[in-house]
Amino acid sequence: MTLADHLRPPGTADPTAAAYKDWLHLNLFDHGTGRTGLINLSLHGAPTAASSLAVGAALVEDPDTGWVGNVIVRSRADSAVRETSIALDDAALALEPTSGRLLASVRRAVDGLVVTAAARPTAQPFAAADGTTFVLACTTNRAHTRSGPPLLVADVAGTRRNFSGPRLRLQWSGPCQSPRRRLPGALAALHTDRMAARVPQRLVIEADDGVDRIELHFTARSTAQLILTDPSRPGVSFLHELAGTFTADCHVRRTHTEVDGLAMVERLE
Repeated sequence: MTLADHLRPPGTADPTAAAYKDWLHLNLFDHGTGRTGLINLSLHGAPTAASSLAVGAALVEDPDTGWVGNVIVRSRADSAVRETSIALDDAALALEPTSGRLLASVRRAVDGLVVTAAARPTAQPFAAADGTTFVLACTTNRAHTRSGPPLLVADVAGTRRNFSGPRLRLQWSGPCQSPRRRLPGALAALHTDRMAARVPQRLVIEADDGVDRIELHFTARSTAQLILTDPSRPGVSFLHELAGTFTADCHVRRTHTEVDGLAMVERLE
């Protein structure tokens, strides 16, 4: 998340309101233990529709014990939604624009996960211990039927660089791995055909604008599969969260930097 993040609900006359999706997202990295995690609170469907949902995903992956946490699905009517916050009964994310603090809370003792966090929002699905971060993003239309070109934002040695279009190349490769955790359990039981989904575990990101150059190698350690329903139409989507590590070789502003760290990467099927 960044300080500019806030929810952008459709207007009452917006014809795409039924396809509305919005979210607040926090990645968690513990470089001492190697643990990676995420807390995501999302809204699905027209804000005034009785069928609209609020969904909370709270997951932490430990290198030794695997995934803990769960996906929580509630009616939007049973959640508290503001411009910069979403709160369910046992999970919440809120951004305080005046103080710049990001507040997160998860109370899922039954799933082995209790979190209270206060942080300064940046944006970092790839994070090194020295503060170097990389963000890989892709914009879509509201219905998620069209996507724009990927964008890499790199903060290296105090310098921010953006790469997109022909200056950026992504390549997924094997070996492939089936998800080790599938959530929520009820939907996972209904879609046993996706138990053996083969998810690539390696991603190479090459960014080069003729002046600066970055090559990043990500290797997933474990994958969780989130099964998502859409209140506006039948069917489900399968979102894979890949927890792992990365190395990056950076040539930015005539400075060569090599870093490594933890990452959480999303791959939608």
